[in-house]
Amino acid sequence: MLAMMGPSGSGKTTLLTTLIGKFNSSSSSSFVLICSFTYNGAGIISSSINRLTRFVSQDDILNPHLTVSETLLFTALPRSLTVQQKLTLSTPSSPSSASPLVGTSSSAIRTFAACSAAR
Repeated sequence: MLAMMGPSGSGKTTLLTTLIGKFNSSSSSSFVLICSFTYNGAGIISSSINRLTRFVSQDDILNPHLTVSETLLFTALPRSLTVQQKLTLSTPSSPSSASPLVGTSSSAIRTFAACSAAR
């Protein structure tokens, strides 16, 4: 596990999103990223990075209306299902007070759910 720390605005998120190929420049200028990656001393190609890494954004992208366990169930369902099918399958049949809604949970619980759901 790698944790990147630094002051606000120092470029942590930009660096990580660029390395995993998710950076969308909002400016009119464009750039080309030329780099090489090694893993345990062996060179790897960029497409392999997505299989070896997970990125948890600092912004919640979790559904605040689902419980933590429903969130984990939703993300564990096969990718071949549509979002609507996943929502139908992860909708609780009865309200549960045992598992808090993600939107009302502490940031630690939301981060745990986001890390568990990252894939």
